[in-house]
Amino acid sequence: MNHLVFQLSEKIKTEATVWRIIAVLQVVIGVATLIINLVEGAFEGALYGGVVLLIAARNFKISKEDMQYAQNVVMQPVGIVAKFEPLSPLIINLVYNTLVGGLIGVVACVFSFLTRNFVVSNKQAFNALEAGFNAANSVNNANNLNQINCQNQ
Repeated sequence: MNHLVFQLSEKIKTEATVWRIIAVLQVVIGVATLIINLVEGAFEGALYGGVVLLIAARNFKISKEDMQYAQNVVMQPVGIVAKFEPLSPLIINLVYNTLVGGLIGVVACVFSFLTRNFVVSNKQAFNALEAGFNAANSVNNANNLNQINCQNQ
């Protein structure tokens, strides 16, 4: 079952990379839109450029968090299903990326949905893996507590 965690980690790393690429493109588009519209005095267009930059910042944050999670999930495979099962964060992300970022934002959202689908399709295996990890940690914690109690006596 550990291979599932490694597969998940790789999927998340790919997703994080796609988010980073999308965010870079959004920065280029946002800065260009902002500058061109400020020069032309079109403040509504400049405002749009600023909003695109805010979405880019959010997408950079998503990328960073995903990359960190991809590394951590291999060491602590807990809460996987709980993290990926809810649809509302993905739908919200899809909506604002579609409205502001256009099709390039949708590309990264597709990767997020694919990663979620992988987790949901393997829900029982991930839950079993988490239960095994928690059980092993409970035993380790109990042994450590016994060692500490023995040392203190």
